[in-house]
Amino acid sequence: MKRFSPFLILGALMVLLLAGCSDSGGPAPSAGSTPDYPTPEKPITLKLGYDPPPKEITDLAANEFKRLIEEETKGAVKIQLYPQNQLGSMKAMMDGVLSGTIDMTGNPWNMLTTVMPEFNVMILPFNIDTIDLYWAVLGDEAFRKKINELVNKKGLEFIGVPNGITRGLITTSAVKMPSDLKGLKVRVMDGPIYTDMFTAWGATTSVISFAECYTGLQQGVIDSVDNDPGMGVLMKFFEVAKYYTPTNHIIHGCPIFINLGVWNKLSPEQQAIMKSAGQRMEKFSADTYPEIDKVFWKRGSDEYGVTYIDFDAETRKVWVDLSQPVYEKYRNVIGPDFYDWFIALVDAKREELKKQD
Repeated sequence: MKRFSPFLILGALMVLLLAGCSDSGGPAPSAGSTPDYPTPEKPITLKLGYDPPPKEITDLAANEFKRLIEEETKGAVKIQLYPQNQLGSMKAMMDGVLSGTIDMTGNPWNMLTTVMPEFNVMILPFNIDTIDLYWAVLGDEAFRKKINELVNKKGLEFIGVPNGITRGLITTSAVKMPSDLKGLKVRVMDGPIYTDMFTAWGATTSVISFAECYTGLQQGVIDSVDNDPGMGVLMKFFEVAKYYTPTNHIIHGCPIFINLGVWNKLSPEQQAIMKSAGQRMEKFSADTYPEIDKVFWKRGSDEYGVTYIDFDAETRKVWVDLSQPVYEKYRNVIGPDFYDWFIALVDAKREELKKQD
């Protein structure tokens, strides 16, 4: 009787086993099979949550984003919008999109810094000093690539930014110089960089819920809210705080991210549509915000009698000079390489804009 080597038998079994498996170790796909991507007949509905209220620029831009996606996917991808924290607090929405319990969120950079400290670059006080510079930086291909690389490691995909809002101080008493903040309590967003910058200017900070800010101003729990005239009108803060100082210390943004598991349910074509819609949403916001901002400024003075504090270049320099310790601290928090790269990018974009003028 002819004998076979056990090694030959083992080899033959391995060949048979591998022949029945794909390269990834799973069953080989049958001929002609296609992934089960959303279709107009079997659509996917994605929930997008964010903090700002309806009719604010973030909400308006999100509605444009929704319109573009639903039209261009022919209804295969639907977007449900949940403004004003309907899906939970900003932190809850961030945790939700990281874990996959929420599909998408437009969450401020400062919330993301708790897991990705590099995003502190977007909150460095007075670094990005104009709206045009802000959008020039966000539109840079290298910037978007780096952002996506960072968030991909956390299970997210970067889509775009629906807002760029110049922030100042809504106050119950006139504030022009940092010295005017002494003894005042300013409500700031979560994130140590906000506390550090306002501490550098001489203020005491509070991180009470945004929903409590009106009552806080009314009852003297806080004396100021770090925000913009749009929120002063929409949230009626100007009813109880009659001064606004246009420091423009940061330009606030709420980048939209989608959970990677959800992202991978979309076809390559649908993903491309979403990316394109994200960029066109940004253009919509950049084009729309200046006019909306003017309307809110006018409503602040006409309807609420707000006094706008003159904030000239000389005054601004005092605030900027006091901000230097924040830069020194956050270069190491962010990481020197990323920090230096970003500062150089902002400087280069600023020079490009000057040449265009």
